[in-house]
Amino acid sequence: MTTMLDAITQTQIWQTVLQLVERQQLGMLVISHELPLLKKICDRILNFEELAGTN
Repeated sequence: MTTMLDAITQTQIWQTVLQLVERQQLGMLVISHELPLLKKICDRILNFEELAGTN
């Protein structure tokens, strides 16, 4: 949802979304090719290529 945005705007949007998720006690599924982003915002990361046994 933030791929085409500059880094500052991306950060602001993700902070807002994560605050909402925490405040509402929601779960969130994030699908992305951006591993650095996933490492910053996710508690757990599943790599579907590794799960399928293909690299």
